[in-house]
Order: sequence, then C-alpha cells, then structure tokens
Amino acid sequence: MVKNEKMIELGLEVLKEKFGEEKVEQVIEAVKKLEVEVPSWIFEVF
Repeated sequence: MVKNEKMIELGLEVLKEKFGEEKVEQVIEAVKKLEVEVPSWIFEVF
C-alpha cells in the first residue's frame, strides 16, 4: 500500500470512529456519484 492510500485509510478510520461506519459509507457512496463539469476553455491560453 502506498503512503497516500495508508493515510486515506487512517483518515477513514478516524471518521468512522467519530461519525459511525454507516454515515461514512453513505458519504463515500454519495461522493462516488459526484460529477464536476470543467469547461474546456479553462485549459486554453487566450
């Protein structure tokens, strides 16, 4: 496991302790459905 993945896992454990496993799993599922639209012009030079 790479360092970032380990830090994420530890962070999730802290959140589960604070808010409960069910709530954290609900948020994870909600974030998986999140879509962000970035306009293509943001990457072009004008």
